[in-house]
Amino acid sequence: MNKRSLMNHTIFARGWIFFVASLITFISLYFFSRFKFHSEQEICVCTFADLLNKEIILEFERETGIKVLLKYCEFDSEFLSQMSSFSGKNIDLVTPTNFIAKKLLKKSLIDDFIDTSLIKNLKNVHPKFKNGYVSLEKSSIPFAWTYYIMAYNPEFFGNETPKKLAAIFDAEQEFKSPSLLKKYKFSIFEDNPLEIISLLSLFAFGKTGELTSQEKLTQALKKLGNYKKHLNSYISSNLEYHLKSTSPLILTHASLFKKTENKSLTFCVPEEGTLIVPQFFCISKNSPKKELAIKFINFILQEKIMTQIFQKSGYLPCNENLLKSLEEDPLVPTSSDLEKKFFIIEDSVDSSFVESCWFYIKNKN
Repeated sequence: MNKRSLMNHTIFARGWIFFVASLITFISLYFFSRFKFHSEQEICVCTFADLLNKEIILEFERETGIKVLLKYCEFDSEFLSQMSSFSGKNIDLVTPTNFIAKKLLKKSLIDDFIDTSLIKNLKNVHPKFKNGYVSLEKSSIPFAWTYYIMAYNPEFFGNETPKKLAAIFDAEQEFKSPSLLKKYKFSIFEDNPLEIISLLSLFAFGKTGELTSQEKLTQALKKLGNYKKHLNSYISSNLEYHLKSTSPLILTHASLFKKTENKSLTFCVPEEGTLIVPQFFCISKNSPKKELAIKFINFILQEKIMTQIFQKSGYLPCNENLLKSLEEDPLVPTSSDLEKKFFIIEDSVDSSFVESCWFYIKNKN
C-alpha cells in the first residue's frame, strides 16, 4: 500500500469512526431525553390540542414557576399509544375521556387512587360527573366536557330543519321532501366508536347502553335506514368548510362548533337527547412529579381558568355553579336539560364489542 492510499484509508477510517460516534451520541441523547425527561420543576401533560390553550399554560408557569411540556393528541386513541410508549414514564398527567381512562387504568398506566383531599373545588362538581363514572371515581378527576350536537347549514334545509337523530341514522324518516333527500349528505366527526354506537343505541332503543349483544345489533341495523346512502364522510377537522360545501349537517362536538366563525350556521340537540363526552385528569402511574401534577389540576379547576377554557376551546366546566353562570350561552344546557336529555356512557358497556359493531357498520354496504 503506497503512502497516498494509506492516507486515504486513514481519512476514511477516521470519518467512519466519527460518524458512528455521532450516531451513538444522538441515540443516547434521544433516549436520555425520553427517560431522564425533565427537570424537577417541569411536568409533561398529554392532552387534546384544542383543550388547554397556550395562554393558560403560560399563566400557570408564571404563577408557579413550573414549566409545562405539552404532548398533543388529535384523537382519543392516541392517549393510549402515548402512555404505552415507555410505560408512561415520560408523561406526568393525561386528560383522556372515560373510554380511554378505563383502558389506561386496566393497563396500570395511571394511578388507581388520587387523594381527593388535595384537590380544591371538587365539592362543586356536578352530580352527573361525580356519580356517573363509578369505575373511575378514585383514579380520575372530572374537569371538562363537551357533548354531541347536530350542526347544520339552515340555508340547505329551509322549513325542514333537522330535529332528531334520524337525520343521521334514517334520513327518510326525518325528511319528507324528495328534492332535499336527493341532495342530502351528512358527515360524522369520528373520534370514538363507543360514542357513535351509544348515539345509535339512543336512536334505536332510547338508551345509550343497550347495544350489548348480537341480537341488539341486528335490531339496531333494521332501524338504520339508508345510512350509507346519505353518509358523505367521517371528518376530524374543518367543520365550517364541510358545512358550507360538502355536508349540510354534521354530527359533531359542541366544543368544535363553538369555534366556528360563520354565524349563519346553527345547531340543535337531538330531541331524543345527546351524549356527554367528559374529560378527566389522570396521573401517570410512573410519574415522579405527582405533587406538581396536583398543583396543575388545582390551577385548572379555578373558576376563572375553566371560564377561559370554555371561551377559548368550547369545553364546558364540570363545576355546577360555574355552569349555571354560563347558561346565557346557547351551547350551555340548562340544569333541567342536563338532567333529562344529556346521557353518559354506561360503565357496563363492553368496549370491545362496541368497537366490532362500529367496524361492521362502517364497512357494511
